[in-house]
Amino acid sequence: MQSGFSLLEVLVAFTVLAISLGVVMQALSSNTRGLSIAAQHADAATIAGSKLAEVGTVYPLEVSSFEGDSGDTFRWRLTIETNPHETGYLKEASFLISVIVTWGEGRSSKQYVLSTLRNL
Repeated sequence: MQSGFSLLEVLVAFTVLAISLGVVMQALSSNTRGLSIAAQHADAATIAGSKLAEVGTVYPLEVSSFEGDSGDTFRWRLTIETNPHETGYLKEASFLISVIVTWGEGRSSKQYVLSTLRNL
């Protein structure tokens, strides 16, 4: 009677182990990539929200446009225009405020847009 494993059984076990580890590593890599993208979107939302909050204090509430960057990654554009949806006497006192935050280059470029309406 023979004890232990044959060479074929050991090779099959290592092959199954290698394939299993490959699948697990790919799943972990995918999760890490997803977390990174979610963090980028959260940072962009924070930047856009802070720029909207600065309108009326740092940036005057009048028809205008401002641009800047936040670190090496994010670029933002703040636009204040008269509300195109407003009619009548409130048209001059109603503003559409938009912030566009962009990051990445080329095909991997992404953007986050946040808009609000504000009266004088």
